[in-house]
Amino acid sequence: MPYVPIMEQVEKLPPLPESVQKLESLFAKHEHPDINEVVAIIESDPALTSNILANANSPLYSFSKQISSILQATTLFGAATIRAMALKSAMEQRFTIDMSPYGIDNHTFANICIIQSTFIFQWYMGIDVEKAKLLVPMAFLMETGAILIAKNIIEHRQEETFLKDLQAHKEIRVAENLHVNMSTAQVSALLFEHWNFEDIFIECMRTLDGENTPSFIVEKLSIALRAVRLAVNLKEQFSDHSIGRAHKLLESHNLNSDKFLSVAERMQKKFASL
Repeated sequence: MPYVPIMEQVEKLPPLPESVQKLESLFAKHEHPDINEVVAIIESDPALTSNILANANSPLYSFSKQISSILQATTLFGAATIRAMALKSAMEQRFTIDMSPYGIDNHTFANICIIQSTFIFQWYMGIDVEKAKLLVPMAFLMETGAILIAKNIIEHRQEETFLKDLQAHKEIRVAENLHVNMSTAQVSALLFEHWNFEDIFIECMRTLDGENTPSFIVEKLSIALRAVRLAVNLKEQFSDHSIGRAHKLLESHNLNSDKFLSVAERMQKKFASL
């Protein structure tokens, strides 16, 4: 399956909804946007409102009471997480999602995205709040490219072969490149560029699989994303092996892994209880 069709498919995708474009414009103008403005933009779009509330009420977040309004959700999660939910909801509306080529169902895929963003939030809020605000939406969205790869695998009736390759190789990107000549991170970078996301989002995706030599800031962000993605991904979720690989990555960059391991242990128990 050649490289060009994926790029062509991305180029033909329609723009994101007007409400999400307004939300991105607000975040571009203000580092700390007014919560009331965020709420007003989201509530102007009933479909977006419904999807964000559905995400916010996921059992993974363990809230004892139902979240019934966007204001309540934004107050509880913070604007960065709500932005991530809005972007993910809008992007997924552009695709018919079927993650079966990866051997998982759509519900599991959604949970993995939530876990990745929650993991990085709980880990990084105690390290660097400003970086956490960038990392949360990136973590929520970094597997989006897999949706388009799965679509191509299904269209070319390569599900069985792809799944065998996925099981045969340690790295998911190896199987992806065998079939579409691109990895999830590379496709995500194309999607982010197509929809005019911030440059740092695009750079981080291109760095995840070593496509680009990162700047100092991007390198720090991409290491954090890679660590979370090693611990929980579309193939392994919180196994001793996957957590061990993430721990090794952090140690190789002389980064303190104690907080990471503490969060991983807590979330491992939560994920297992679902």
